[in-house]
Amino acid sequence: MVVIKPLYGIAEAGTYWWSTYFKHHTDKLQMETSTYDLCLLISKSTAAGVGIVGIQTDDTLGLSDKQLAAKEKDELRFNAKEKEVLTKDNKIDFNGCVVTTDSNTISLL
Repeated sequence: MVVIKPLYGIAEAGTYWWSTYFKHHTDKLQMETSTYDLCLLISKSTAAGVGIVGIQTDDTLGLSDKQLAAKEKDELRFNAKEKEVLTKDNKIDFNGCVVTTDSNTISLL
């Protein structure tokens, strides 16, 4: 048996997915790595929209304007989970934590 694309349950899966998401954000969305952390990406150009994204293996947590969010959706060429939007009524589970918001604060629990 030959594995063409590692998905889940094998040692290489994490590296494969991180690389896939990283290339998507840097090549298609014109983002670059932060000097602080290689898993933190920041938009290079406001022409493509403004955003910041954290990548943890195959999960991403991002903050973007509508322009970058639309570009991300248009450029996506692989199967990915549906995007969740953080609102007062919709908490987000991310990497074992819960992200919540109220009118003035975003909290990570």
